[in-house]
Amino acid sequence: MIKYRLFKNCDIPQLVEIWRENAQRPEYAGLEMMPMNYYTLDSFVLSKEYFSHNHVLCAVETQPAPPDTASGFPRENVVGFIHGGFGPTPDYNGVSYESGVICLCLVRPREDEFQIARGLIQGMEKIFQNLGVKNIYAGAVYPYAPFYVGLLPGGGLHGILECDPILPNILPGEKYDVVSRNHLFRISLGSYTQTGRLKLARLRELFFISHREFEAENWWDKSSMRLLKCLQFRMIERKTNQEVAHLLTQAAHISQATQENDSDGGKKTYIRNVFVREEFRRKGYARFLVSSVLEFLKATEVRTVELQIPEDKNIAFHVFPSPAFARFATGAVYKKQYEG
Repeated sequence: MIKYRLFKNCDIPQLVEIWRENAQRPEYAGLEMMPMNYYTLDSFVLSKEYFSHNHVLCAVETQPAPPDTASGFPRENVVGFIHGGFGPTPDYNGVSYESGVICLCLVRPREDEFQIARGLIQGMEKIFQNLGVKNIYAGAVYPYAPFYVGLLPGGGLHGILECDPILPNILPGEKYDVVSRNHLFRISLGSYTQTGRLKLARLRELFFISHREFEAENWWDKSSMRLLKCLQFRMIERKTNQEVAHLLTQAAHISQATQENDSDGGKKTYIRNVFVREEFRRKGYARFLVSSVLEFLKATEVRTVELQIPEDKNIAFHVFPSPAFARFATGAVYKKQYEG
């Protein structure tokens, strides 16, 4: 029999197991989910200042205690969990309970996984309602992304992956509507070479690329992006010394001691927030900036670069053309709104 209760510290090893089991699902083949262990979970989730045991709900199955167990207490097998969070206040310097977000919902592969996931979602909704939440997002998207940023494909800001074997099948039945979609792209830098070198040489005469470590300006970004190595790249016009375009790169900062045979070894980086000033758009400048950043990352031994593009930003597809960038997944953000 399945019952639902709040998270306990003793559940941590089983939550790690559930993450790993889901990473091996055939539906996730090729997504390259970040390997999970206790230290990664603690660093990126449990140790955040706004983490609360009251916002993680576990589905447990009670099993009889083994004969040699001194306590005689039955063993609880965690078969799934859901983690709820919240967005920032308008000034980004606090947590707002107006909108909740289902950051992650994972269930062990089993025949009744749909039923368990549905119970977890309904249980989390009760927690949200008791806190006065008016809107619930399913799937993280900035700024409703308090946890797991940098640990999931594409950086984890894409919503629910369409290849997820459970949630896209049950969320509509729970009255969640899709409000946005994001396409995820990936490029392997091992075989990457710049094209259009003559045009690039001409652009280098007019512009230069600078970079620096990115420092968040508000409490929310500092907290949610903690342990992420962020670099800001700026494209500067030589003649006027004004910024033409910029972008941000992110990489999860995980020490070798916590990687446990991670073949990727922290060599994956995410591109975010590509921006070109209005008067400089449609001139190939964004492509020049991205190309220059890829060359920089390749020189620093980054192996893979991933990014996401909102479905409604059609112009962005011209900046990241295939086969240089290949689309490998699509995510959807769901929303449920309570009346009154």
